[in-house]
Amino acid sequence: MMWFFVVLFVMIMAFTNAYYYKNLMEGLVPFEWKPEHTWYHYFKLQIRMLFGDFAVNNYDETEWNYFYICSLMSTLLMMNLLIAIISDTYERMMNEKEKSDYFQLCLLVEELERFIICNRNKIEKKGTLVYSEYM
Repeated sequence: MMWFFVVLFVMIMAFTNAYYYKNLMEGLVPFEWKPEHTWYHYFKLQIRMLFGDFAVNNYDETEWNYFYICSLMSTLLMMNLLIAIISDTYERMMNEKEKSDYFQLCLLVEELERFIICNRNKIEKKGTLVYSEYM
């Protein structure tokens, strides 16, 4: 599961750099460091886009293409993460199933042994039938 987060981090860094350098090459990011033009600003935009909080008021064609690709890739990545978590949990439960079955069987045998030992002195001469069924 750690690898999904690594891939997600790489994807976020790639699209952050793509947005930042696209705007830097077009001259939209001046060389004075203003809070709205820093690399961290574009990183925050990518995180917000990942969670569905974005504003597309004045996107040009290149930014729309970045937006579509980033949205598609993040959706696919999150769906793969969900499938991996579910399949990992299912596999873990199936591996523990046999151990749990034997544990329950041991508890049943222990309970029957206690029942027979506790009632040993109460058995009449005719005998007692003890019946158990494993389901």
